[in-house]
Amino acid sequence: MAIKCKSLSTAIDGLSQEKKKQDKQLNELQQYLANERITNKQLENRFDKSQQELNKLKYDVSEQRCMNQQLIQKQNDLVDQMKKQEKELNALHDHVNDLIFHLEGAEKLQLEATSGEFATSQIVITYKPKQAHRRK
Repeated sequence: MAIKCKSLSTAIDGLSQEKKKQDKQLNELQQYLANERITNKQLENRFDKSQQELNKLKYDVSEQRCMNQQLIQKQNDLVDQMKKQEKELNALHDHVNDLIFHLEGAEKLQLEATSGEFATSQIVITYKPKQAHRRK
C-alpha cells in the first residue's frame, strides 16, 4: 500500500506540476489575447479614421470636378461672348470707315464741284495722286 500511496503521491505531484504549467500557459495566452484585442481595436480606429479621410477626399475631388466643369463652361461662354463682341466691333469699325469715306466724299464734292456741275448733275472728279509719306 505504501508503494501505491507513493506512486499516487508522485502522480498527484506530476499532475499538479502539469496543472501549474497549463495555468501559466493559460495566463500567457489570456495576456496575449488581451494585447491582440487592444491592437485590433487600435487598428480598427485607424481604419475608421482612414476611411473617413478617404470619404472626405472623394467628396473634395467630386466638388473640384464640378467646379472645374463650371469654370470650363464659364470660360467657353466668355470666349463666345468675346467673339461676338469682336464681330460687333469690326462691324462698327467698318461702319465708321464708311461714314468717314462718305463725309470725306461729301466734303470733297462741295469743295471741288461748281454750281454748274450741281445744276447739270454731271460732276467730274479728277484724280490727284497722293504724295508718299516718308519715314524718318
